[in-house]
Amino acid sequence: MKVIISHDVDHLTAWEHVRDLIIPKFVARFGVEWVLGYTKWRELMLALRSLWTDSWQHIEELMDFDEAHGVPSTFFVATANGRKLCYTLTSAREWVSRIRSRGFDVGVHGIEYESADKVRAELSGLREATGQDLFGIRIHNIGFSPSSVLLSARDVLNLKSAGYSFSSTTFSNTGPWSSGDFWEFPVQLMDGHVFRVGRPWKNRTPGQMRESTIRRLNDAATRGVSHFSLLFHDGYFCDYYQDYKEWYIWLVRYLKDECYELCGYRDALRELNEGFV
Repeated sequence: MKVIISHDVDHLTAWEHVRDLIIPKFVARFGVEWVLGYTKWRELMLALRSLWTDSWQHIEELMDFDEAHGVPSTFFVATANGRKLCYTLTSAREWVSRIRSRGFDVGVHGIEYESADKVRAELSGLREATGQDLFGIRIHNIGFSPSSVLLSARDVLNLKSAGYSFSSTTFSNTGPWSSGDFWEFPVQLMDGHVFRVGRPWKNRTPGQMRESTIRRLNDAATRGVSHFSLLFHDGYFCDYYQDYKEWYIWLVRYLKDECYELCGYRDALRELNEGFV
């Protein structure tokens, strides 16, 4: 089984969110986790300090780690705003350029999915910024909370009609599925799946996180899944999310130790379209 690692860029600075409830929820979540014993006092203080810095994104640090460990990851960057995703297109283009210059692929962290014309406009924004020929999309705010977006197969095909090569925006225990040469790579493991179970705050120990991860990988391999898609948000790769960061570092090392092959979406598409899986 091959494992595809990707990263969603949800926030660049805290102060993008002065007009919504992201900052109060961020503070409250850390407070609850500290009271329950899942977060250390030092992490709480660093989290509060981050509100006055640009440290809500940790893209460079994550690229440094991925590059050093041979992880061909893809970063999904937004070209539109919505559902509390607020950074500007100018900032997005700057980060796309920096990510691409390091040799990583970039996809669209999309907002639109019901209108093919609006989906196409988001794609055009990133295509103009990069000249990149192969594009995938992951819709923002997918998950299992009441406010999350859950796309149907019909919604996914809207992404195809807009011109995308692939999507990784649904959840399933099955492997990739196709419509012509367009492929959907269901997310089979997202960071929130192992950090938070049934709650908006962290409620699992590092040991429980690792056990859950190994079980999901083993189950997928047993079912014969060809490509396992894994999502880790760049914002967690920092010292005030210590358990999250250490989990990701452990994960990459575990995958290598267990001889899982790390694969990017670009190579996965080539293999699937050519029938080499």
